[in-house]
Amino acid sequence: MKIDVPIKTKPFLFASKCILLSLLLTNCSSEKDKWLSQDLSNGYGILKVGNSETTGRFGGGGWGRLNGADFDKDGDIDILANFGRGGNAVGTFAGLYFYENIGSPGNALLSEGIKLGDKEGHSFVGDANNDGLLDIFCEGELFTNISNQNNITFDKPIPAKNPGWKPCGETDWDGDGLADRFITSRWHLEMVTGKDTDTLRLPVGGKEILEDIFIRPFVCDWDSDNDPDLLIGQESGHITFIENESGTLLQERHILQKNPNVKSGCASVPALCDWDNDGDIDIIVGTAAGFLELYENHEKKIQTGKKT
Repeated sequence: MKIDVPIKTKPFLFASKCILLSLLLTNCSSEKDKWLSQDLSNGYGILKVGNSETTGRFGGGGWGRLNGADFDKDGDIDILANFGRGGNAVGTFAGLYFYENIGSPGNALLSEGIKLGDKEGHSFVGDANNDGLLDIFCEGELFTNISNQNNITFDKPIPAKNPGWKPCGETDWDGDGLADRFITSRWHLEMVTGKDTDTLRLPVGGKEILEDIFIRPFVCDWDSDNDPDLLIGQESGHITFIENESGTLLQERHILQKNPNVKSGCASVPALCDWDNDGDIDIIVGTAAGFLELYENHEKKIQTGKKT
């Protein structure tokens, strides 16, 4: 049974948290042990589905600074994400993470991910020792790629200076031979062009307002069609994909992840129950933005959170 919950645009800041706290006191199902509650201590809830084969939208820390490259030379982009220490990242996700793309070109799927370091900041990618493998530099630490054919692995970090690798946000987006730079912004996709210092605001899917606040863009050819696309690190802990179709930016889509953390942004409070009476456990989450989100458990996939 599929439930379509309409989006409400008016937030009611504390109502959702009060409702969800009361729901948490109710034993919604005897099968709660299929779900793992990771952390409720800081006023937010991060859940992981007990079935490791589950796929759903990416769930990580807040304010993700993204970078990436084809670390295993299989034709797709693997992702680096450095999460901040505020909001829903406190004590849980802050630091540098690596996510292998275990899907296929044009049909990406990120792995559960591994944590590389604790420092917060920007990451850079290059080949520090000329061995043909891409290494990572982040905030005074160099992570050497020691991967073999079957496994992407990085050595323990060593103190280092940036080898001169460029920031990931710079690209010749408009094809005029000058480097353009996408910038951190609120709600909008904005770029500083190489011609001047003026900020250019780009429409996405025919709109100027993106899904989330505090966005951090990363330019890469995500769908392997030989033109630059955008991945967006969000305050909420999600990553979205903006496809470039012959110069037109299409509507945001969520990046999928295997065995993801179920995230709804800062101060989210979850409750578990069989909302649609189909015999499995669904999730209802209240957020600081004042929304209730429903995540329907459909076989082994968690449907995208639907706001109400």
